[in-house]
Amino acid sequence: MSTGDESTRCGNQTKYLRVTNLSSKTTDEGLKEHLSQVVKQGKIQSVKIIKQFKFGMVLSEGYGFVEFDSVESATSAFRDVKGIVLDGHGLRLSLCDAKTVSMMDKPCTRLIVKNLPFYEVVDVKDLIQPFSPFGQLKSVRLPRPRFGVVDFVTEQEASNAKRALSNTYFHGRRLALEWADQDYRLPDRSGAKYMDQDKDTRPKKRQMLHRCSSSLRD
Repeated sequence: MSTGDESTRCGNQTKYLRVTNLSSKTTDEGLKEHLSQVVKQGKIQSVKIIKQFKFGMVLSEGYGFVEFDSVESATSAFRDVKGIVLDGHGLRLSLCDAKTVSMMDKPCTRLIVKNLPFYEVVDVKDLIQPFSPFGQLKSVRLPRPRFGVVDFVTEQEASNAKRALSNTYFHGRRLALEWADQDYRLPDRSGAKYMDQDKDTRPKKRQMLHRCSSSLRD
């Protein structure tokens, strides 16, 4: 499809570009910085690479969206920016309407919580505390270090928590919250069960260390 055909199909009245063929290594910040160096007109307002939570990790879907400060800036970037390579991948740009972008960031009941302290500082019971005031929790998990998944009963509860807790500090670290992939099914285990399970984890570790040190002294 030619540039003119693409502009006509999108009505040429959008300030968003869709970027595809992204490397799994590319970050939001890296994409924004790279494009900012080659864009001739206007400014980039925001960049969002679409990700999903799979196999205990946040994985890039290989595409994302770029918001410019005006329709003219987006159109100029689409026409003028060609042959960009980032992290070894040749980027493909196309015009995209705001409705499509909003669908990609649609709220669900599950939140990804990033930039958490390590397990030695925070367990599941600690993570429940800041989120529980916003509604009923279906599950709370720490599948890997500094990374949590919090699942509410309703989308409204999750939205309220995301709006209130994004960029707030938790045990000295600023939380980063994202919508998770709702199709990824977590084990049916409640936050209460996790609290019971994790409640004695650290005391047991201390008891084992104490027994080991006693044996060495003997």
